[in-house]
Amino acid sequence: MVMDSVKADDLMGEVERLANDRDIEDLEALAALAESFAARVPPVIEDDAATIPARIVSLFEFIQVRDKSSKVRVFTPTVQSHGYEIGGSVVEVCTGDSPFLLDSITNEIELHDVKVLGVVHPVLGVERDGEGHLSAIRHARHSMTRESVEHYQLGTVLDDNAAEHIAAGVTRVLADVRVAVADFHQMRAKLDRMVELTRIGGSAYSQEEVDEGVSLLQWLDDDNFVFLGYREYRLIGEPDDRAVQVVPDTGLGILRDDSRSTVHDPVPLKDLPPDRAARYLEGDLV
Repeated sequence: MVMDSVKADDLMGEVERLANDRDIEDLEALAALAESFAARVPPVIEDDAATIPARIVSLFEFIQVRDKSSKVRVFTPTVQSHGYEIGGSVVEVCTGDSPFLLDSITNEIELHDVKVLGVVHPVLGVERDGEGHLSAIRHARHSMTRESVEHYQLGTVLDDNAAEHIAAGVTRVLADVRVAVADFHQMRAKLDRMVELTRIGGSAYSQEEVDEGVSLLQWLDDDNFVFLGYREYRLIGEPDDRAVQVVPDTGLGILRDDSRSTVHDPVPLKDLPPDRAARYLEGDLV
């Protein structure tokens, strides 16, 4: 609900006034964003209600153009540039709607020792032309294309270096989320194969270990685990000179890119820390 201190009519009146000052013409799309934004305002932003119209207008300008990639900006708002000041910095994101976005981005921001005080996270039905220019905003339920628009208020003012690092981290996390979601069903299917391999592990492991391993994998498959990445490895070479290497083209999710693995090229087991080498030779079944 829109806050008691800012009635819907007053909010839209101020949004439209600011839009006129900034030569924004598509008031219908702006109104749709304003309605969705105001319905999701957390207490920390509600307490600073006078800034809400300017936040909406600034966010609307940010989402005007988006290609197939995600947009991220990290900034400290000023009245001159953004129409408002809040005593802290802001992270804004515009990307295709997807699971895991809110928690993933919040976790990434807070890895930089920055507190997220509040988030506004409307999901919009959008239409864009061939060059990515926004042409309409509709209710998400009535649109084939949904975008997640996120506004994070931070508890500190970031310097340029910190803002750059957070922007890079959030951009990387968005890419990881995208591939993890895209490969989710393939990773889930790999679990069936892992169950089969575990069941035939009786030649090297006790039946108790086999049963326990199968039960664990089946439990994971029962919506008790978020699948982020999958990759296979193999041992090559003679028994006294073994090496470990990625099995090419087996990577899924955040492990899709084999070239990022430390064992993309064969690495002799003797060059690995002893505990890691032991896992390849005689580790637990699961």
